[in-house]
Amino acid sequence: MKSANKKSNTVLLWGMTALFSFRVIAQLIVANFETGFLPPFESWHSGTMPYSLLLLIQVLILIIMLTTNTRYCSGKLIGKPLIGRGLLIFGVIYLLVMLLRFGLGLTLFSEDRWFSNYIPTFFHLVLAVWVLTIGRIHYKQC
Repeated sequence: MKSANKKSNTVLLWGMTALFSFRVIAQLIVANFETGFLPPFESWHSGTMPYSLLLLIQVLILIIMLTTNTRYCSGKLIGKPLIGRGLLIFGVIYLLVMLLRFGLGLTLFSEDRWFSNYIPTFFHLVLAVWVLTIGRIHYKQC
């Protein structure tokens, strides 16, 4: 893989991981403390599942992201085209659904909390970009 591609992939992977880490930490802070500098908890949590379960899932996602990023940067990630294709398909669908969620929240469903909480939607877009980047790495590496 070309050096420029590896560098841009590395920046994307770690950038998306840093953004998602910020989301998890910021939401944990507002769940436990009142701050004057972060939006209230309800802005971070769309209410579709209990926060304790969401936090567990977020931590697992972060572990996967950190492990995968480290393996890629150290050259230990072996590209598998089939996995890459699956991740690319999933990533495109995920991205489109979250863009649709965002658009519907701005228009038809602005009163519905799931659609109009833009912070969770933004961070779903962050995860979609990460998935698409890993998918591209797997698909192009072989």
